[in-house]
Amino acid sequence: MAAVLASLRRVAPPASRFRTGCVHRRCFSGAARDSTIFVEDVTPRDGLQNEAAVLPTESKLELVERIVATGPASVEVTSFVRKDLIPALADASDLCTRLADAEWLHKARDGGMRFAGLVPNMRGYEGLRKHAGVLDTVCVVTSATESHSKANVNRSIAEALRASCEVVTLAKSEGFATKAYASMCFGCPFEGDVDPAVVQDIVQAYADVGADTVVICDTLGIGYAEQVDRMVNSALDAVPVERLAMHIHDTHGRGASICQRGFELGIRRFDSSVGGAGGCNFAPGAEGNIATERLLTELQRIGAAHSVDRKQLDATRRFLESKLGKSLRSA
Repeated sequence: MAAVLASLRRVAPPASRFRTGCVHRRCFSGAARDSTIFVEDVTPRDGLQNEAAVLPTESKLELVERIVATGPASVEVTSFVRKDLIPALADASDLCTRLADAEWLHKARDGGMRFAGLVPNMRGYEGLRKHAGVLDTVCVVTSATESHSKANVNRSIAEALRASCEVVTLAKSEGFATKAYASMCFGCPFEGDVDPAVVQDIVQAYADVGADTVVICDTLGIGYAEQVDRMVNSALDAVPVERLAMHIHDTHGRGASICQRGFELGIRRFDSSVGGAGGCNFAPGAEGNIATERLLTELQRIGAAHSVDRKQLDATRRFLESKLGKSLRSA
């Protein structure tokens, strides 16, 4: 990993460009102390990719519109991946083409809402960039264990990290915002415990290429709140708290306590899905993301504010339940 980071730094802007002085939790800026959280809705991508029912494009269009009406900070619309690997997202290009004609989407973009797409490599980015009129944010991912990296993108950690950083660099130069995921930070279905130094290396590499948001992930949903301090304070050595986010799955019902601890440490951006839909195709045992409903309820209890319309959220959950043919979590 050290050799990979050294080679990345040779082509990256100096890390100091992206730091803002003291960034440890005792020195949070005013923005970090603000109690408002930003919900990054991942339902159309992470929420749908592992569900048994594959939604037609028409239903996805309505789902995205309904999610936009709830008022999140961003919506992760789809992923540009091989159709045979994730059939549920095979219509990524068609969906974005249809969304280009949606007046409500452009109104939301004009109002500051972001629309994202995930790409596993440069080929995926080539697909996404054709839809710059719809998508303004590029998401990349690197797993923190060799086994999951091989299962997820068929690359070693070093290879996947290099590819992710190359995409971030190009995407930024072409005017996209970037969101970089460090996956499997809290535990791996294949290897168990995760080396914190590997997570720190991934975060540092993302910081060195100027990723706008760096996301700490419990992809399997097996983490504990006690792990959050170590994860966040390690990340703060490279990235200001304003650019950190959390992506937490709720497999064992501990997702809310993990997010609560992240909030207490200054994190204000949280991924979630309507009703907790979703999971990871390449992580056995990974269940859904933390439900937006539960995230809001639990963080409000400790003083968080938000702009999500709960009535619209409830209506969106009922719509998604009818399309998936299953009940989702309401709190």
